[in-house]
Amino acid sequence: MTAMQRAYSNSKKQQRLDKVTALAKQHGPSPSFEQFLQQYYHDIAEEDLRQYTPQYLCSAARSHWEFGRVRPAGEFRLRVFNPSVKRDGWKSPHTIIEMVNGDMPFLVDTTIMTLTRNGIGVHLTVHPILYLARDKHGVITRFDSGDAAHESGLVESWMHLEIDHQSDAATLKKLEDELRAAMNDVRATVDDWHLIRDKVGEICAATDAYRTILGDDEVDEGQRFLEWLANNHFTFLGFREYRLVEENGEDLLRIVPGSGLGILRDSSAKVSQSFLVLPKDVRRRARTREFMIVTKANSTATVHRPGYMDYVGVKRYDQAGNVSGEWRFLGLFTSTAYSRSPADTPVVRRKVAEIRQRSQLPSGSHDLKALMHILETFPRDELFQSTTEELYTAAMGVVQLQERARVRLFIRRDSFGRFFSCLLYLPRDRYNSQVRGKIQSILLAALNGKSAEHEVFLSESALARIQFIVHTTPWKLPAFEHAALEQDIARAVRSWQDELKEALVEKFGEERGLQLLARYASAFPAAYQDDVKAKAAVFDIEQLDALTTDEGLRLSLYRPKHSAAGYLRFKIFHREQEISISDALPMLENLGVRVMGERPYEIRLADESIFWIQDFELIYTGELDVDAVRDSFHEQFARVWRGEAENDGFNRLVLTAGLNWRQTTLLRACCKYLLQTSLTFSPAYMERTLSANPQIAALLVKYFEARHDPKGGKERDALGARYAGEIDKALESVASLDDDRILRSFFNVARATLRTNYFQTLKDGGHKPYIAFKFDPSQLPELPLPKPMFE
Repeated sequence: MTAMQRAYSNSKKQQRLDKVTALAKQHGPSPSFEQFLQQYYHDIAEEDLRQYTPQYLCSAARSHWEFGRVRPAGEFRLRVFNPSVKRDGWKSPHTIIEMVNGDMPFLVDTTIMTLTRNGIGVHLTVHPILYLARDKHGVITRFDSGDAAHESGLVESWMHLEIDHQSDAATLKKLEDELRAAMNDVRATVDDWHLIRDKVGEICAATDAYRTILGDDEVDEGQRFLEWLANNHFTFLGFREYRLVEENGEDLLRIVPGSGLGILRDSSAKVSQSFLVLPKDVRRRARTREFMIVTKANSTATVHRPGYMDYVGVKRYDQAGNVSGEWRFLGLFTSTAYSRSPADTPVVRRKVAEIRQRSQLPSGSHDLKALMHILETFPRDELFQSTTEELYTAAMGVVQLQERARVRLFIRRDSFGRFFSCLLYLPRDRYNSQVRGKIQSILLAALNGKSAEHEVFLSESALARIQFIVHTTPWKLPAFEHAALEQDIARAVRSWQDELKEALVEKFGEERGLQLLARYASAFPAAYQDDVKAKAAVFDIEQLDALTTDEGLRLSLYRPKHSAAGYLRFKIFHREQEISISDALPMLENLGVRVMGERPYEIRLADESIFWIQDFELIYTGELDVDAVRDSFHEQFARVWRGEAENDGFNRLVLTAGLNWRQTTLLRACCKYLLQTSLTFSPAYMERTLSANPQIAALLVKYFEARHDPKGGKERDALGARYAGEIDKALESVASLDDDRILRSFFNVARATLRTNYFQTLKDGGHKPYIAFKFDPSQLPELPLPKPMFE
């Protein structure tokens, strides 16, 4: 939006607010409400205000004003209702939520999160931050500026939300209870945030005593990780201390009374219920010696953003070196934490260094670079939660994929048995939401999952990565065969051959389509199926099926859909053996394209017939109508390949000037004649000059053909004169003296030509393998004296 548009929008908005204020005054002067009204809608976009009448906006604001005008100190005011004209003096098509609270972080996102969790849509959010003063009874006495409010400490959050209409009273009550509980969690989190963060320093000091138990390296790195969390990498939501005890042969985590902070303030329970429900053998792992555990909690966050909370448990030890308890933090890693490089993240950097050393990959090698890139882009939760062994297995497994298009599954079981983390790699072109749904269903069934969530990672890689978190019941963990599960998922991804069958039948009908399917379905290698969609393969099959012993070459120049400007592809279809890249590269470069890569595919039929498809990635820097030049490009390449045309820079004129192979041969012949004159330029220089001046090159050919075409009739001289004039005019724009001289020399050769066999054909319709000219040397300044009468 431009500054002028913003000014216009603000002007329209103010006009609308003035109408709302005027309506408010009709109810009797109320300076406080009128001042409130201006602040209430101050940050609402004009297009949102435009959806409502001034009367509606006035009534909605007055409703909120009357609800929040009196608020005793520290009270949170909330109501969820459907306004009616009889009771409230106004009505709305939506259910209304009104809140008045002290301003603090997480209010809006927590509210929206609660509504989203209930499947309720939001139509309008009005959220002014008001600076005001109240008397001892909580009645608003004035509105302040930000500075004055800072001194008095009264900064309040007023929220008005219009949500999907809810008519059921029980639903309204349930929603209000959930919102109130969520806001209580927000307040507990905000009030205790500094206290929780201070625990980091206390724990770091206390864990110094564990160096003899765990070693300096592990303690140092663990302490650095805790400090890293406190440095804006973790949103602390709760904290609690536990004692690990054994009672009646059972391991229990007893809550230390009074230790709870934030959402863990409530210490009415005596023991950790989440720990108590774990199987006995899983609970025994709590006695494993380690500095800390990083995993996911078994409960979702009610504050800030949805998802399962992150759990950081630092173990406590007694003087004998046995695990005696735990300091537990609950919260959420921040976006900053997820964007940090593993090399900058304590604990994670240590794992990465160990994996690099263990891999024994040579420094600077492709595989080592691939490994480090994999770890750099690995899901951050996996880096935090996985052991070094688990990370090594997964990362090296991905390296070994080598970008091959196949399905690969890596499964990590949570140390408490509450979920499985499943990392799935599959060909990127096979990924879609339907495939993801199939895979998720397979994982839920195989892993006895209760629910699952997913995250997709797409990059320039040929592989897509999907991470599924499958939540399970700890005491109902299934036995499963990893390889069989991976195969089930691979089968769930629809096969390329299935898509090919549909495409062939659609193109050729059932009978012919099935015949071609039987011939080619198993002929294409996996690499081809990964790179080429089945529908596109139909064209390739047409080309392969048209190849005969006599015609051993088919070609296709095309621009892929939605590709960048200048990006081209060129396919060569050939029998028996591929064309060597060392042969193809010079031919293509002389045609004026830059070869960026090649994908060769060997097509082996059941009868042992062998065909090759070579798909070249090309870059062409000029403007190009591919449809207009395709046939000429094909013919030029084919004739060079068969030895019927020379492989030099004149071939660039096919794309730059739109010439065909015969016309490029004509200009090449002129060049060779000029080399025998006093013109001193090299063939390469003349090639570049014509390519740099494609309009003139095309005019030279038109001029020559107009003068000598036997079908030209009486108009030949007039047409030739017209093209000669266009050439003279075009030459005026040539800046380089050398270029001008070269182009005029070609023009002179064309003018000096008296007769030619250029248009003569053989009995089969083809052209003679040579071009003959008869010149008038007097019109060739380039010839030295004495000049013959004819040549």
